[in-house]
Amino acid sequence: MFLCRYLSLSRFQNHLPLRFRRFLGRKTDPTVDLSTLHENQTNRQEKMSRLDGVEHKTLKVNGINMHVAEKPGSGSGEDPIILFIHGFPELWYTWRHQMTALSSLGYRTIAPDLRGYGDTETPERVEDYTYLNVVGDMVALIDAVTGGDKAVFVVGHDWGAMIAWQLCLYRPEKVKALVNMSVLFSPRNPDRVPVPTLRHVFNNDYYICRFQKPGEIEAEFKNIGTENVLKEFLTYKTPGPLYLPKDKYFKRAENAAFALPPWLTQEDLDYYVTKYDKKGFTGPINYYRNIDRNWELTAPWTGAKIHVPVKFIVGDQDLTYNSPGAKEYINGGGFNRDVPLLDETVVIKALGHFLHEENPDVNGINMHVAEKYPSVAGNGAFDGAIRPPVILFLHGFPELWYTWRHQMVALSSLGYRTIAPDLRGYGDTDAPESVDAYTSLHVVGDLIGLIDAVVGDREKVFVVGHDWGAIIAWHLCLLRPDRVKALVNMSVVFDPWNPKRKPISLFKSFYGDDYYICRFQVHES
Repeated sequence: MFLCRYLSLSRFQNHLPLRFRRFLGRKTDPTVDLSTLHENQTNRQEKMSRLDGVEHKTLKVNGINMHVAEKPGSGSGEDPIILFIHGFPELWYTWRHQMTALSSLGYRTIAPDLRGYGDTETPERVEDYTYLNVVGDMVALIDAVTGGDKAVFVVGHDWGAMIAWQLCLYRPEKVKALVNMSVLFSPRNPDRVPVPTLRHVFNNDYYICRFQKPGEIEAEFKNIGTENVLKEFLTYKTPGPLYLPKDKYFKRAENAAFALPPWLTQEDLDYYVTKYDKKGFTGPINYYRNIDRNWELTAPWTGAKIHVPVKFIVGDQDLTYNSPGAKEYINGGGFNRDVPLLDETVVIKALGHFLHEENPDVNGINMHVAEKYPSVAGNGAFDGAIRPPVILFLHGFPELWYTWRHQMVALSSLGYRTIAPDLRGYGDTDAPESVDAYTSLHVVGDLIGLIDAVVGDREKVFVVGHDWGAIIAWHLCLLRPDRVKALVNMSVVFDPWNPKRKPISLFKSFYGDDYYICRFQVHES
């Protein structure tokens, strides 16, 4: 029996669910399909917007009714739980891609609307939105979904990251590990009250300073319109600080139209707009109005460190990464000092603040992959530290993964994990329209993404190639010998590049225009 599945490949390794999986330490379940973050736009609109399999419920936690979205993993009841915590101006919906990807790997994924957001209750008092209130919500939610006796994995972004840091600070026993994005841990400084400090550094037009007076910014947002406000925030990708001069409409002309980026569809935006039109911005902005109050209330944790395993991810175009002192804190040792169990800080090029929603890789494709696990002791025989060696089979023309069916059966019986993709343009793998998208560099890039997806970004595989698969395998070994343990190639010998002879011209001179490769050069426009 062959397992057939689809992998979305990223040549630049900006694959957030893959990074989560490596850090959280759970191997892909070989019995389920693997969905991932980067899908082409058409598939994403069809699959993600419908959000198949997401369950919605309302839970009573910490005295409020909280809306919770959940996508089960295997459904066994023993799946590890990932709690996703959103930021501003987001909702549970911001995690739709990661929930789909990681639930397919066997995780039970849970994403609430935080208090004041979406379909969760909105307390009226400003002071009901402190760190202590929201962390209390998270602790009660964790207890509700685990029965009260288990820790969960946590993933946070923006205000969700800030809440996650505080959760780890107050209740580290509730968190197995943390993946935080965009907002660094900020140790309490007893000598600096936050908002006056921000006014001094950035001036009164800085967005956090503009948010302080109740009702003022809400009135301005009402004049601008919910859709325009959300569009401006969710697409903000300027490394510098965000200023909101009064009545300047984000420095854009009032009626100026602009296109949505490819990673945010109109359907996605409409979902946010519907919820914010209903609930308004006051609840979410009340988090900002408690920044100084949080500073007062957290005095007991002055000097405390984060004692939870952490991976931190940020885009190099994120305003938080480019804020004063952030890079020095990361690179100068301060971050490691305050978060001693920090596993890694990942800075991803060309991504902004909403890195978990952006899709920076325009060359990503959905690749159909056939796989057969070792049959000597069952699929579970290699769980843990011992993993079966992987053989990657590369087909030629006019073949498919199916050409390797006999070898996959034989070698899986000997303890190998055998993997055979349909190469780009073949079978059930995406077929890019441009002729220029089928170079050796493109296809080797696909294979690097595939190897990363199945064994991680530091491991090697055995490779077997035939015909065009052999040509690609030669180039894989030439360009990335660090990813190949050994190569068995068939039919096509290595052909070193000759700077004096262009291949097609050479074929025509040897064989004439009717040679099959020469005949293949003309295509319909």
